[in-house]
Amino acid sequence: MKKIVLLVTIFISISAFAQKTDNEGKQLTKFEEICDQNTGFIRFQDAKLPNLRSSSFGLQLETSVRVVFEGANRYYFYRILKPETSTMNARIAMIEYEDLVKINRAIGIMSSAIDSDMEKQPDYLVNKYRTKDGVEIGYYVERNFQAARWEVTWFIKLERYTDSVVLLRSTKEVTEAFSGALAKMEELKAQQ
Repeated sequence: MKKIVLLVTIFISISAFAQKTDNEGKQLTKFEEICDQNTGFIRFQDAKLPNLRSSSFGLQLETSVRVVFEGANRYYFYRILKPETSTMNARIAMIEYEDLVKINRAIGIMSSAIDSDMEKQPDYLVNKYRTKDGVEIGYYVERNFQAARWEVTWFIKLERYTDSVVLLRSTKEVTEAFSGALAKMEELKAQQ
């Protein structure tokens, strides 16, 4: 009997330690770190930007620049929201200023590589940039066998741990949206 009690106790202990919550092991984004570390007052202020249109089902991503006021500090984020639908929860990317600068550089580099990527005539090719927070932006070149041509499709992955990929319409729209967000951040920084 003592052996059975001992085995049950060991089994329960092992089971309790083996279970993990959904958030264990997940790395916080820069936005989450700022909000989680704050023990005093925090204020958010958004400056709306034009929506970013998706190439799928007329979906529009809501965009804005969010300024986080935490004491004497100010933090700037490009906020991209994929609205909730009847089949999917809302998804959001919060891209910090320095990451947005790097993303804009990466978009420029990737945009200039599209023609050479298409000349390679791959069946499938991906070119993307990823931030430490897990936001990915890029494009893929895919062979359209029916039309006998290669096509470029831009995409953004909004969150690291979810299925949050959104297909975007064109290089021009991607470039305008991200450079416009950076310009708005710089404008808001100058107003401090």
